[in-house]
Parts: sequence; structure tokens; C-alpha cells
Amino acid sequence: MDKVKALFKAASVAYNSGKPHLTNCNELIVACLELLHSKAELREYWEFSKGVSYSVFDDGVSLSRPIRSNLFLDDPDLWPEAIGLAQEVFKKKPSEWDQADKDHLNMIVYTGVMAFAACIDLWQRGSRNSPGTFFEAFAAALVNQSPEKLKLSKHIPLLATAEEEMDAADDDDSSVSTDLVVEKEGIKY
Repeated sequence: MDKVKALFKAASVAYNSGKPHLTNCNELIVACLELLHSKAELREYWEFSKGVSYSVFDDGVSLSRPIRSNLFLDDPDLWPEAIGLAQEVFKKKPSEWDQADKDHLNMIVYTGVMAFAACIDLWQRGSRNSPGTFFEAFAAALVNQSPEKLKLSKHIPLLATAEEEMDAADDDDSSVSTDLVVEKEGIKY
């Protein structure tokens, strides 16, 4: 788990400083998948009547949160090819993605985030915010691959609402921190 913690820190630092960090995220996900594969068993947990099944990682002491079996790529050896395909999808505009592309990207994001979350569940209990933080970083790393010049950040600029505030507001750096902001060529959504 020390390796996972160090890789998480490296990905977080790169993300928070606005640097490219997809490589950091990939290294973290592979480390999580390998740790889960070697130290825990993925076993069936529950199947709902509509055919949706959940599994959990079981290390003999604790259980992870339930994981959708059909969305989770549990073999660490398959991750490099899967993330490579995702990077190919991101070379296309989102309007050009077919359903298979969308399903693959969904599986990539789900697997990456849930592999990290399962490690936290099993071996770092009490670190409740880390999975959400990693989701933000990984989503930003993937979106930043888009040819449409999309960028994810964590800050929304504050806009003056009164004329006197505009006169007094010489500082363009006024912003509020939030989870995710999508920006396209200077336009924040």
C-alpha cells in the first residue's frame, strides 16, 4: 500500500499543479490492480433481478465496496491495452464516438476509480476523500486528451456583479475552488 500512497501523491501533485498527469494516474491504477490481484479475491457479492451483478474484493479481513462486475476490468495485464484504446478514442471528437467507444471509456473510468477505491477500502480505511480526489484527477487527465481543447480545472472565476465591484476588481485571479470545471477554448461550463 506504500507504493499506492506514493503514486497517489504524485498524481495529486501533478494534477494540482496543472501538469499532465495521465501517466501518473495509469501507474497508480496498475499498482492498485496488481495489489488487488495479489492480496485479495474478487468474489460475487450480489445479483439483482435485472441481471446487474456486484462483486467485492475480500482480503480475508475486510470487504471493499461493491463493484459492478460488468464494468470492472479486473486483470492488471489487460490495463495497458485498454487505456491505449481509450487514448485512441480521445483522439476523436466526442460527436464521433460510437456506443462501443462510450462503453469503453465508461469501463476505463470505472475500473480506474474503483480499483483505487477498493484499495482504500481494504488497506487505508478512514481515507474517505481520496477516491473522490482521484476521480477528479483521472477524469481531468482523460479529458485533457481531447482534440477539442477541453480542459478540466478546479476553479471557477468570480465575476463582479455590481459596477462598483468592477471598478475595484483589478485582480483577475479571484476564483472559487470546486470539484470540476470544464473549459473549452476560454469558455467555462
